[in-house]
Amino acid sequence: MFDKMQFLIKGKKINLRKILIKDVNQEYVKWLNDFETNKFMETRHSNHNIGKIIQYIKECKLNNSILLAICLKKKKNLHIGNIKIGQINNFHKTAEISYFIGNKNEWGKGYGSEAVQLAVEYAFKTLNLYKCLAGVYGSNVGSYNLLKKTGFKKEAKIKNFFQYNSGREDHIIFSITNKNFNVQK
Repeated sequence: MFDKMQFLIKGKKINLRKILIKDVNQEYVKWLNDFETNKFMETRHSNHNIGKIIQYIKECKLNNSILLAICLKKKKNLHIGNIKIGQINNFHKTAEISYFIGNKNEWGKGYGSEAVQLAVEYAFKTLNLYKCLAGVYGSNVGSYNLLKKTGFKKEAKIKNFFQYNSGREDHIIFSITNKNFNVQK
């Protein structure tokens, strides 16, 4: 279904669209190899290149995930980051949401919040999911606040889950539930 459609979710300041192989360029590679951008992402454990990123995009399709480019409207739909809905569990009607703004010039402008709101709306209205989850490192104040701002509720705290810097870090799990969920029989 997803691969056959021209995909675009329009927001106020951003658009979300299907990520394309042509989006994978040296700027994208730079985002994923940048310590500051990656400090709370599992991608920080690898050195990235164009080939690895293309492989990841292909794996998302195979793993029932929707990977979207976050594009800035005021700059001719400039690709500034990504958001993923997935892995989608069609039986339980759940998915995880993960995101990042790679272009540091666009940090702190609300684009991440808008992307999460748009992705959750799509997950609920179009995919008819019941619940979306998002996990953050305990010290990731930016994502913690973004998720609360977008309606997610703190659901669980797993102590000392992540190896981080020279110690351990808690894993905070947030969720948001589709109040209009329709049980399909």
